[in-house]
Amino acid sequence: MQGQKAEGSRPRSCIYSPFPRGKGAGGLGFAGFVMRRATVDIRVVGLFDLHEVDRGHIAAEAARSLAIADVEVDLEELRLCLPSRMIRHLGLAHLHTRRGSYEGVLREEVVYDAVRLTILGDFCTTDVLEIPDDRPPTVGRLPLLQLDLVVDEDRRTLVVNPAHGGVPTLECYSAGG
Repeated sequence: MQGQKAEGSRPRSCIYSPFPRGKGAGGLGFAGFVMRRATVDIRVVGLFDLHEVDRGHIAAEAARSLAIADVEVDLEELRLCLPSRMIRHLGLAHLHTRRGSYEGVLREEVVYDAVRLTILGDFCTTDVLEIPDDRPPTVGRLPLLQLDLVVDEDRRTLVVNPAHGGVPTLECYSAGG
């Protein structure tokens, strides 16, 4: 898979984090969310199918999945965004519709069932936002936060947050201060 770090290597420079400056990424982020892009290979499997495999109702090979190469990472997006045709292939169910904006235009956004998203050998669970079939799939900020990944802009790929020594780390914050 693209973007994996060689043992002991460090990104050269320009690490952009999905965190605002001073949060989580040890100050390696940026103020606001300026568009920074990279590409990465992903694997997506519907959680319903994984549950059916666990219950013995379908074989593991029957679980609907997608392996997608060179998926765009866009820090201006929040969620995993998949074209309608990919959502249909995965058999995802509609969860809800909410108002959102795309390129400054208000529209209804359709959110679908959760999937297991695998990037660089680690995975998270995330809902899917439907996008038109003429747009490419996109990974947004929320999955990156869950997986502790940041964008190495020089290499235009993802790396594990260097502020955590190359080990994916979940940061938990207390509401009580």
